Amino acid sequence: MKAWKFTHPMKYTGSYDSGYWAGYKFKEALGYTTGRHTGVDYNWGSGHDDRGFACHSIANGVVVAKGSKSGFGNYVIIRHELDARLAKQHDAKKYAYSRYLHLQNVTVKKGQEVKVGTAIAQVGDSGTKWAHLHLDLWTDKNGLGPHTDYHKDTQLDSYLDPYKIIEANKNNEETDMFQGRSAQMWAAMYGKEKKTSGETERKLQLTIASQKEQLAKLEDQISGLNAQVKELSKRPTKKQLSEAKDEGAKSLVERIWSIIFRK
Repeated sequence: MKAWKFTHPMKYTGSYDSGYWAGYKFKEALGYTTGRHTGVDYNWGSGHDDRGFACHSIANGVVVAKGSKSGFGNYVIIRHELDARLAKQHDAKKYAYSRYLHLQNVTVKKGQEVKVGTAIAQVGDSGTKWAHLHLDLWTDKNGLGPHTDYHKDTQLDSYLDPYKIIEANKNNEETDMFQGRSAQMWAAMYGKEKKTSGETERKLQLTIASQKEQLAKLEDQISGLNAQVKELSKRPTKKQLSEAKDEGAKSLVERIWSIIFRK
């Protein structure tokens, strides 16, 4: 089975091309060590909300490795034989490999064929502080096969951005249940006080602080406008001034007549 259509491995929250993405993106600088992030972190919730979520194969392929390693936790590697179009597009000789980290309850075996969207495990927190899925994707164009190395900047030329590859080659029949929630929902959810990890928490705190600052400025502007409206409400209108003038003239005439007739 050749790989030509892809799906996201799990449900997720956020907008990848905006600031509303909970985990590390492809080739993003890592805040806790040197090197670059080799893949994409998928998150639906925060803390351990994602624990137990189904994790799916992103394309047709064969399970070529499974195991456990420090920092990786439980992992699965799937080999995908690319169709001619994708192989040429990404300078691959023949294969791409997807790697899924931090899993629990792995349900596939080495040598097993899987189809796009096949459930292979559950999302867990093995090898990491908070439950999420780390997904890598690379090709064999430089001879890089299945492996369990990490943070190799010299080999990142073989890696692809899995999110963007999936979006460009989505299997629409399989991906409906894996669609992401909007950035607005992500912002609403993460605006609450929830446990998040490292760099994510720092970004959230900066975002919240910026929003609070903008809100304070708006409140000051509204307060100033309210004061202006209140002040203006105390001033007489042109109509009120005209009526007062007419009333004053009338009163003066009446006083003059009263004086005349008293005489």
